[in-house]
Amino acid sequence: MSEEDEKRKFDGDPSPWIPETDRVKIAVLGKAIEEFSELMHVLAQYNSGIVPDAQDFTNLWHEIADVRCQISHVRKAFDLGLLYPSHHNIPVGTGYTMQVLAIATNVLGRTLIQGIDEVEPSTGVSNRRRLWQALSEVHHHLTVLTRDGFDLEAILEREDYKFNYLQRWLDQLQFMPEQ
Repeated sequence: MSEEDEKRKFDGDPSPWIPETDRVKIAVLGKAIEEFSELMHVLAQYNSGIVPDAQDFTNLWHEIADVRCQISHVRKAFDLGLLYPSHHNIPVGTGYTMQVLAIATNVLGRTLIQGIDEVEPSTGVSNRRRLWQALSEVHHHLTVLTRDGFDLEAILEREDYKFNYLQRWLDQLQFMPEQ
């Protein structure tokens, strides 16, 4: 264990991780996990072979907008900068998108538990870098999925509404006294 890891030990706990403690960042990560999971559920319905109806389609684009909104909030909370996929020949479809969402959800959870600047010992990659990569892949998939057959204006309108609504909630959290 490195000297830095030794400093992080507390009360005999062998874990060197320092979990996220900022309640706004915790809320952002938790909400992102929730929305990513909801989109995976809707995409799984599409993959099940059941013919979707108009309400299913509305649910799909609502969830896509909600995930896009959460990506923006995570980027803002952790100062991740612009997103772009690491490679452009990524197969896109509902199954692949579910896989990318599952990976991103895992990274969101690890960031919540370990903290944004912790490093995976086996790979040497920081959670910040992994989060940026995962969100870039999700963003790419959602962009490709919504190119055809979706009302992009409606998606962007909902994304904007959800972003502002969540931002008001996060602002309230920031100024609430600790309990």
